[in-house]
Amino acid sequence: MKRLTLDHGGIQVTKYIRAELHNHITHSDGQLQVEPLLAYAAENGFKTLH
Repeated sequence: MKRLTLDHGGIQVTKYIRAELHNHITHSDGQLQVEPLLAYAAENGFKTLH
């Protein structure tokens, strides 16, 4: 998970987002094409892929 801290009018709000920060597709040495990887991420609540 990735922590995101925002400043809302002097009040700091911390929010955690589910993120995949490292992945591989079949273009390198992974087992999924891009579309199935995106579908997997969406189905499992990931908010971002990097």
